[in-house]
Amino acid sequence: MPQSAYSWMGSRVHLVLDDEVADSYNRAQRAFFEAQKHHMDIHGEPWNPTLPLMIHWTPQEEAAFNNMGKVINAMIELNGDGLDIPEDEITSDFLMKL
Repeated sequence: MPQSAYSWMGSRVHLVLDDEVADSYNRAQRAFFEAQKHHMDIHGEPWNPTLPLMIHWTPQEEAAFNNMGKVINAMIELNGDGLDIPEDEITSDFLMKL
């Protein structure tokens, strides 16, 4: 599979990823947001991370979502528990192909 450079959330964090992995992550991110909207529609209140959430995604999408979380968490740990990315630098909820 071809690989490309992607910006994480529109920030200066750039990663070289397999294009299908990036596409799977972005689909998973959409499914995550849709699940939160569904929760709000059903329960009348925003979802919070202590509650279960029904996300409809494929095993590939779930793996891409979870593995991206591992990568970002590893970067945070490597940098002493933080990434210096100002909120105004985050311009997207998705991976953006450069």
